[in-house]
Amino acid sequence: MPKIIHKAVVTDTWVTTDFATRLRKRGESLVIITQSPSNIEDDIRKNAQNIFIFRLQDPKDIEVITGMLGSLHVDEVSYFSNLLTNLEGRKAIVKTPIAKNPFIIRTHEIYI
Repeated sequence: MPKIIHKAVVTDTWVTTDFATRLRKRGESLVIITQSPSNIEDDIRKNAQNIFIFRLQDPKDIEVITGMLGSLHVDEVSYFSNLLTNLEGRKAIVKTPIAKNPFIIRTHEIYI
């Protein structure tokens, strides 16, 4: 595929949004991994069911993530901002439909 066409396909977000919405309606899951959640379309973020959040620094990303966690009050945003910027390595905040509230997990260290 020519490079210019590949770039156009990658940057076309409407197709991705439509695809994510259709997958969720049919009970399927789509995994999106990003270092900048504020760059993802609103419709895709709305259709995310299981969210794993690692340490973030950008205030815009933190604001988006706190909204995804259901926190809109200034005190909640401040709390999550402090928590996300100081989150230790190998720890993540998880939001899933199975649990009522977000929780923190710690991953195991793997030695190869």
